[in-house]
Amino acid sequence: MQVVFNHSKLSFIIFLIIISFVMIPLQVRAEDIKVVSSVSADKIGIEDAFYYTISVETDSNQQLDVDVKFDDFPADYLRPSISTSMSTSFMNGRMSSSRTQSHKYTVYPRQEGILNIPQVKVDVNGKNYLTQSHKVEVVAGSLRSQSQSNRRSSSPFSSFFDSDFDDRLNQSRNTNSFVEVEVSKDSVYIGQDFSAKYTYYTTNNRYNISYDMETFEGYGHESRPKDNENWQLVNYKGKRYYKIEITTFNISPQQAGIIKLPLIIVNESRFLNSSTTKSPTKNIKVKELPNKGKSIDFSNAIGRFTVKSELDQSVMYENQQTKLILSIKGKGNFSKILYPTIKQVDGLEILKPKASLDIEDNGQGTLILIYDIIPFESGKFKIPQVSFNYFDDELGQYKTIYSESHLLTVKNSSSSDPDISSNDYNVFFTRNKPYLGNITQEYLLTNKLSYWLGLSLLIAIIIAYLVFSRIQTKRMSNIGYVRRKEALAILKKAIEESKEYVKNKDIMFYTNAQNNLLKFIAKVTRASLQESQQELIKELEKSKVNNVTVAKINSFLTYCEQIKYRPNFESSENILNDFEKFQDIYNEIRNSQG
Repeated sequence: MQVVFNHSKLSFIIFLIIISFVMIPLQVRAEDIKVVSSVSADKIGIEDAFYYTISVETDSNQQLDVDVKFDDFPADYLRPSISTSMSTSFMNGRMSSSRTQSHKYTVYPRQEGILNIPQVKVDVNGKNYLTQSHKVEVVAGSLRSQSQSNRRSSSPFSSFFDSDFDDRLNQSRNTNSFVEVEVSKDSVYIGQDFSAKYTYYTTNNRYNISYDMETFEGYGHESRPKDNENWQLVNYKGKRYYKIEITTFNISPQQAGIIKLPLIIVNESRFLNSSTTKSPTKNIKVKELPNKGKSIDFSNAIGRFTVKSELDQSVMYENQQTKLILSIKGKGNFSKILYPTIKQVDGLEILKPKASLDIEDNGQGTLILIYDIIPFESGKFKIPQVSFNYFDDELGQYKTIYSESHLLTVKNSSSSDPDISSNDYNVFFTRNKPYLGNITQEYLLTNKLSYWLGLSLLIAIIIAYLVFSRIQTKRMSNIGYVRRKEALAILKKAIEESKEYVKNKDIMFYTNAQNNLLKFIAKVTRASLQESQQELIKELEKSKVNNVTVAKINSFLTYCEQIKYRPNFESSENILNDFEKFQDIYNEIRNSQG
């Protein structure tokens, strides 16, 4: 049999064979991962900054899940810029592809000398890797070239071609923009709160701005856009500026010394250009509280206060209870106040107080403490004065103020079920004989008042159970309700874990509480844990959680962030008080959800 190939068909087959070898090569899918680090300079000035970059490369096309863990990093740094790139190459008829993810940090040295950057642990897709270590020489002053800085600032394309962050920072000093830092106090005592407000002024038109905050005493850093609708046109020192508040935060120092307020860098975006402005250096002196005049019942309160008490009812019966309402008003560090205790009175039980706090923007506040009082016997009882010892920061001395004393009268409670004679009952019938008049009365069980009370209670329980079951079934079919229950379970577990930390006086309590509160918010709001604390709090405000509770959660999260980075914080009493605040937040959330 003779096979004849058409010349054009043979050419087409050969072409297909060649294409199959060229276009369908074996693609390399190795799972090897390479983690490297680099620094942009080996020598810098103390006034300069440099880049520290961590790059993660893999030969596969899989997604990279990268988590960089800085433990005791020896310099201050800003939140990294993260970029991802893909590359493909042909070699020996084979095609290989790689994915690289880079984390670029702007780093500021803290002191002159040799800056030793240790190996950094990097978690990539669940596996741990270590970067290289680096050494950077830090000298006095700045190594930036003034002529270079001037040349860059004159270029209309500097925002595109200038890759040096610090040169752009130097450029902004020649513009008409600045950051003003206002503090509520220039010097404070340990445990006394103060606020720092950062305001941005510019003579340029109103442009979009964002800001970065350096790491600071455990407060961390953040970068987020600001609401640009709050610009104001003002006159400042005879010149017209556009003004906007960047941020305001509260600080509560835990040890004496000098607090250096965090550096904030404002980035202003404009057409074909951008500028960066750095906040000025601001230091706050923190003083020790004196020992002279300090009471053993010192409340930790610093400021100026008044105290007042009132009794809910002064006359009551043994089977009742009343409340003593204590009001502490004034201006000071309300969040640090230890609640006053009331001396126990024989015949009464005075329980621990329930607290509510209301603080205004100007620092004025009111702390309401409600003490439940339960009598065990009748008589007249004197509720003693409540003493409140605080430190007056204006006078520089301790003061003790007192609430009113109260007289409580407890009367004998009358029996709600007096003895009832058998003659008060009507006879329905007697056993084995008809009613014949004056006979011995033998009563049925149904003739007893306790029987009807018990039967009514049983019926009420059955009805309540049926109603509850129906409501519960309806709730469980509601996805939002199930999500809230799961979120509450996270906090309940965190409370149990925290008890062990508090027992051992372990500062890890704050990390555990903070992480679980953030998980709770993410579960309730369906937000991502990658968002900042403030963004999560904004989402929580939109939920069904009470606004007062949301404010407490925000304050507690900020406080936990502060404490985590203070190795000298060893007060077991403070940890116990903070644990009780955590419990109060959990109870408020649980009660609000039913």
